Amino acid sequence: MTTYLVRRGVIALFTLFCISFIVFAIVSLAPGDPIQIMLATERITPELASRIRTYYGLDEPWYIQYGIYLNHLLHGNLGYSLTTRNPVAASIARCLPNTILLTIASMLVALAIAIPLGTISALRRNSLVDYVSLTVAMIGVSMPNFWLGLLLILYFGLQLKILPVFGIGRLSNGLWDVISHLILPAITLGTSMAGLLTRLTRSTLLDVLTVDYVRTARAKGLHEAAVIYKHVFRNALIPIVTVAGLQFGALLGGAMIVETVFAWPGMGRLAVQAVQQRDYPVIQGTTLVFAASFMLVILLVDLLYVFIDPRIRYE
Repeated sequence: MTTYLVRRGVIALFTLFCISFIVFAIVSLAPGDPIQIMLATERITPELASRIRTYYGLDEPWYIQYGIYLNHLLHGNLGYSLTTRNPVAASIARCLPNTILLTIASMLVALAIAIPLGTISALRRNSLVDYVSLTVAMIGVSMPNFWLGLLLILYFGLQLKILPVFGIGRLSNGLWDVISHLILPAITLGTSMAGLLTRLTRSTLLDVLTVDYVRTARAKGLHEAAVIYKHVFRNALIPIVTVAGLQFGALLGGAMIVETVFAWPGMGRLAVQAVQQRDYPVIQGTTLVFAASFMLVILLVDLLYVFIDPRIRYE
């Protein structure tokens, strides 16, 4: 296990290095100049703009800039925002917990919908329940997140006025304040993931239901619930956990639109604002954190295989 973890760590570091180089090159070669935006919006003098450009190394060739950036990165410094002048690491540390909270809530919503629907659909194949489940799953997969979010805002926020539609609640105002702000964005993100997981759960369970050991368990007279839980569902968990882990990692970096729609102060909204303002250090920092988070989730999913199936060993 130790050798496996070390090997995965080395691969992760090399991957992050490649990602940092690609992102830095794309950002540096992209049209637009943050200093010009400052001249237009903040009304700074050309002399001050020149000093800012020199301070951030923007007057150097891009490969020199990357060398400086990589040196700072190796020392744990993600740089300073060009717009707020605050450390990028501090901004990420403030926004990342909000994104993790939203992602976990969205995953719970998706699993609460997908596992029961997928299981019932597989056990009652070609029935009315099966067709309804597949229809609901197809709608969930096909519906754009931003459109569903706007519909939820229109109905629950503006018409019924029972749930807040933007921002994040404060724990000092009570737990319900946080939960109420979380419900709509979590449903918006979790619905599309639930559609995919429902179809995957159904197809995986259908495959396991036809294997010999399931027929043997039923022939021995085991209760149907015990057959489903011990022999069917547990053996179908690995592909479900795999896709759920991939979806969880993707949500950490793919919640930009939903966070923007609901004004959720997370990493996605921070990245969108950085792109709009050409804030290079924030763009690079958020991208690296997204990539590192995704790789960490995939590693945790791989380690979870050992607990799901004791036959798997990383030796």
